[in-house]
Amino acid sequence: MSVKTGLRVRWHSAVRRGGWLCRERGRSVIGAGHGGFFRVLYVYGCNERMGARVIMGHLGFFVRGGSRVARLGRISGLLLAVIGLFHGLAHAAGHARGVTVTLSAQPGTPLDAQARLLATEDMAAAARHGETPLVLVGNAVLALKGEGAEALFVQVQSASLCGSAGCSTDVYLKKQGQWVKVLDSVSGPVEILPAGHGGMKDILVDGTDRWVWKNNSYVDTLALQE
Repeated sequence: MSVKTGLRVRWHSAVRRGGWLCRERGRSVIGAGHGGFFRVLYVYGCNERMGARVIMGHLGFFVRGGSRVARLGRISGLLLAVIGLFHGLAHAAGHARGVTVTLSAQPGTPLDAQARLLATEDMAAAARHGETPLVLVGNAVLALKGEGAEALFVQVQSASLCGSAGCSTDVYLKKQGQWVKVLDSVSGPVEILPAGHGGMKDILVDGTDRWVWKNNSYVDTLALQE
C-alpha cells in the first residue's frame, strides 16, 4: 500500500485484514499493522478511539504466537502505536477548546457602525468600483484572564476587495478609548485559542497559522521563527 505523509489515505479494516490501527477522521497518530512483521507510519486522519479499541482487542495476538523475533516486533510496534495514539489525542485536545469567531452582518447596530468607520478606506475602495460591500462583524474577549480586551473583528466583502484566498479580516482592540488595529488582513476562519502569550489569547487563522501577542499587537509565529 502506498502512503504519503500528511495525506488522508485509505486502508483496510483492522478486523478484516488485521491491518491499520486507524481508519478515518481524527488527528495525526502513528498506526501499526501486524501479520508477520510490523509496519509503522505517520498518517493524517486517524480515528483515535478505533485505534485504542484495536490495540486492546489484539493485545493477546501481539504477545503470542510466532517466533521470538516476530513477538518482539509486534510488541515494539504496539508501543509505537500507543505513543502515537497519545500524541494524537493530546494534539486534538489542544485545539478542541478553541472558539471560532462568528462574523455576521449586523446592520443598524453599534458594532456595524463602528466597523464601517474603521473600514472607511475599504468602503471607499469598493465604492470606486461601483460596489456596495457587505460588512461582517464579530467580537470576542482576547484577555487570558478577566473580561477585558474585547476585540472587534471586521470583514468587508466585495468583488474588488476579496481575492483568491477569500476576504480578509482585521482585528481591533480599544485602547484608551480608541480602536487600534492589532491584526491586519488575515484570510480564513479565525479561532480564539485558550493558550496565550503576554496575557492575551493566541489566534489561529485558517486552521494552521498561529498568531501570538507581542509588543502590543499580534505577530505571526512563522515570522518569529525566521
